[in-house]
Amino acid sequence: AHFEVSLYINNEQCAEKSSLSKLEHIIIAHLWIHFIVIILATTSVLLSLYNFYEVIKLNKYRKIIQKEKKQKKKIDNKILNESELISKPLNKWDICVIISNICQIIGSILGLLENDNMNGSIDIFIGFGTMLCYICLGKYLDYNTKYALLYQTLKRSVPNVIPFLIGIMPIFIGFTFLGLCLFWNSERFTNVTDVMKALYAIVNGDSVYDIIVDITDKDNFFGQVYGYLFTILFIVVVMNVFIAIL
Repeated sequence: AHFEVSLYINNEQCAEKSSLSKLEHIIIAHLWIHFIVIILATTSVLLSLYNFYEVIKLNKYRKIIQKEKKQKKKIDNKILNESELISKPLNKWDICVIISNICQIIGSILGLLENDNMNGSIDIFIGFGTMLCYICLGKYLDYNTKYALLYQTLKRSVPNVIPFLIGIMPIFIGFTFLGLCLFWNSERFTNVTDVMKALYAIVNGDSVYDIIVDITDKDNFFGQVYGYLFTILFIVVVMNVFIAIL
């Protein structure tokens, strides 16, 4: 019996040691991953900043050359060749890369600190950094218009879409507060956030019938007027204009 008890204790100790060793290996692996991410992200940031520096320096040379041309002075051929390299402004992809790398660096540093109060911040920084890094892969698709169709569409339409969205926001907010005041006793219109979610669902064609039925049960006349007016304005008018802009 004594032998069996000692054997059981030894097995338990071995199991605890093996579990601890596995946990230590996982922690060490996570630490190495954080270190590698910090090194690679820092290198990427430095290269992007160096690229910015080169573009700014060449832009400065170009301004000097243009000034000398106006003054009808001789231009150094070496400076002229460097100035001809400037055909594009600062690369917007590099800005996105720098932001993503900074998020990854901050997230990895917080991960090395291993503070329980920072777990949410670690997830946010690493998540946004990873998302932006994958979005930045689109710069390698610019060489083929078929693959970069979405990026080119966004590039052309964003300057027109953003002012349009800003223009319709006052109308959307107005409908939000009107719905909050008229149908506050509805579960979908209890606060501003819920009202905006319900209206956004209507715009996307989701639960249109259920929401209109809900608000008409609270107030038959104003519920119908409010629901039909918002649906016609935003689905028929706003969405078609939005599609036309794209």
